[in-house]
Amino acid sequence: DKEYKLVSSLKSGLTDAIEVSVNGDYAYIRSNDSLKVVDLTDINNPTIIKDIDFSNLSKIYVKDDLLYLLGYFYDNGKEKQYLEIYDISNPKNPTQKSKTILRDEYSESFSIMVEGNIAYIAGKYEAGSYKTYLKIFDISNSSNPTLKGSIDFTDGGSPYGGIAKIGDFFIYRKWR
Repeated sequence: DKEYKLVSSLKSGLTDAIEVSVNGDYAYIRSNDSLKVVDLTDINNPTIIKDIDFSNLSKIYVKDDLLYLLGYFYDNGKEKQYLEIYDISNPKNPTQKSKTILRDEYSESFSIMVEGNIAYIAGKYEAGSYKTYLKIFDISNSSNPTLKGSIDFTDGGSPYGGIAKIGDFFIYRKWR
């Protein structure tokens, strides 16, 4: 068995860290109200290089030089879910490429997976009772994601545990 030891830590400014995604020498850390970019070039001295105010984020995902954010905002008292894509080729200055509304009614997006030029997003919405959905986007043009398909499941629950794709099949862990 390999023995592991703590090399370094970053405690300042990360008291409410919820999720981490790593791309090369940079970590992207979601908290309750922000996204922090941490430079890991010197692993003995990780440094926050960018702190961006992002209220209401529900998921982050990094692949190659793109950062995918799932979140929500209120428009005239109505909650709207969105997918935002950022170019992070310059981690000190993430640049928004697009913002796409996922649903206009109350919903929650819990999971995102990217494979090639396709983004798979799972969530739930309320229509009398909770229903689970899977949305499939073509992201070959990250400035203009295109909805390719959507599946609504009537079994309720929430895909909290993430999604996976094996061949032509999707697997998600449902929580009720």
